[in-house]
Amino acid sequence: MSKRQAYRLALDTLAYMIAWAPDYPPSMPQTFEEAFAELCQYFEHLEAREQRAVSLDNVRMSREAAMRAKRLYDSGDIDPGRIEIQYAHRYLDLAKSCKPAVEPLFEPMRLPEGL
Repeated sequence: MSKRQAYRLALDTLAYMIAWAPDYPPSMPQTFEEAFAELCQYFEHLEAREQRAVSLDNVRMSREAAMRAKRLYDSGDIDPGRIEIQYAHRYLDLAKSCKPAVEPLFEPMRLPEGL
């Protein structure tokens, strides 16, 4: 598998997790546990092959966010787990583009005046 394929597959997996985790519908080809195990393999592949320092840092941050999400899901804290999965996706997207992560990763939503 190429590095490009690993990024694409990992980002796709994280996108499914954002939508469905931890309760994947029966129609999905994998359970959440199976998808998470596969995601970890993609992280290992990327960590072994990524040579760009900025990207490698973001791959590691993505893995850490995904691991936090897994712990939260396992403890029943679904909403915080979803937030962590979104962070994992964002870090990995930045890694793919070789862009440094800046804090905050997500800008606060600004409502129009009067709302």
